[in-house]
Amino acid sequence: MANEERREAALDDVAYEKLIDELDGVVRQLEASELSLEESLKAFERGVRLAKAAEDRLDRAEQRVEVLMQGDRRQPLPAQEGAERAKGGPEADDDIPF
Repeated sequence: MANEERREAALDDVAYEKLIDELDGVVRQLEASELSLEESLKAFERGVRLAKAAEDRLDRAEQRVEVLMQGDRRQPLPAQEGAERAKGGPEADDDIPF
């Protein structure tokens, strides 16, 4: 178990793009069907670890963006609100002369 924890920790330092490239390689290996059952299981386990690490990296990036955007009051309206205003919805600005 300690060995697996070391592998997980090692993935924390790998760039997102490298994780995706390696995951793509694992998928290609599995799709080629040239591995033994044991090799396939090990490759699949590696792929799951890579996918989880990549997903964790994306989650952290999303959290950072959310924190940055919370401090910016000039952020654009979400598409739905902007579209509603453009259609003259309930939040339409009546002060616009045209």
